[in-house]
Amino acid sequence: INLYPSQLTVYISPLSGNHLGIKPIAFCCAPITFCYAPIPSCCAPTTFCCAPITFCCAPIPSCCAPITFCYAPITFCCAPITFCYAPIPSCCAPITFCCAPITFCCAPIPSCCAPITFCYALIPSCCAPITSCCAPITFCYAIITFFSAPITFCYAPITFCCTPITFFYAPITFCYATITFFYAPITFCYATITFCCAPITFSCAPITFCYAPITFCCAPITFCCAPITFCCAPITFSCAPITFSCAPITFCCAPITFCCAPITFCCAPITFCCAPITFCYSPITFCYAPITFCCAPITFCCAPITFCCAPITFCCAPITFCCAPITFCCAPITFCCAPITFSNAIVINSKNGREI
Repeated sequence: INLYPSQLTVYISPLSGNHLGIKPIAFCCAPITFCYAPIPSCCAPTTFCCAPITFCCAPIPSCCAPITFCYAPITFCCAPITFCYAPIPSCCAPITFCCAPITFCCAPIPSCCAPITFCYALIPSCCAPITSCCAPITFCYAIITFFSAPITFCYAPITFCCTPITFFYAPITFCYATITFFYAPITFCYATITFCCAPITFSCAPITFCYAPITFCCAPITFCCAPITFCCAPITFSCAPITFSCAPITFCCAPITFCCAPITFCCAPITFCCAPITFCYSPITFCYAPITFCCAPITFCCAPITFCCAPITFCCAPITFCCAPITFCCAPITFCCAPITFSNAIVINSKNGREI
């Protein structure tokens, strides 16, 4: 890809974004306005590298062949819209989505692109239900870099019912400022999902997750990744009930390093009802700053869990657990791991302040 604004073209599908159903968008530049009925008055201009274009249409179902979009900030204030696209290349900057239900019904969309750069300023997304019912989707990206300023996602229910999805990524770097997720119920009903990725690095400023009930109903999920590094500023989880009802999950990853600033978990009841889970890790290192768990009841109802790991090292600052009842009602758990080392591990009883 030639990253010059006048020539930048990124081939991605409508669903080639993240798990939230947002299309990955890269910069380009020049003003465009999208005005979909029944709210023609909601036409908000934008700037991108295409000549000014204005769309003021009534609710439109569109089934199009490849389309190329090259623009910057875009505002969508639309009523129900149906997208039936073949591959769609798009490169955009800041976007605001304030839409009614959106349905994506697409045929297989293979997306193999060269480096893609996402430089978002502020992207507030407040959308009604989004449904994605797609055939197999394959993402084959080279390098993807995200340099984003604050991003806010305010979604109503989102449902993903898709057949196999495969991600073949080269190095991915996420450099976000503040990211806030305010979601209504989210349901993931996936067939097989495979992540085969090169190194992934998360270098982020504070991240806040404020979820309403989240349900995961997934078929086998396999993670076969190269080194993964999490170097994040404070992370806060303030969630409503979360339920995991998954088929077998296998993690076969190279070294994983967690170097994070304070992490706070303040969650409502969390329930884990999973089929067999297997962890086959290379060395794992946890280097956390203070970690605080302030959670409501947590229940683990899992089938056999197997940990087959290389050395695991915990070099953490004080860890405080101030949680409500935690219940483990699990089938056999097997640990077949190499040495486990705890360095400077201090656990403090929140009731009496004593070290354990």
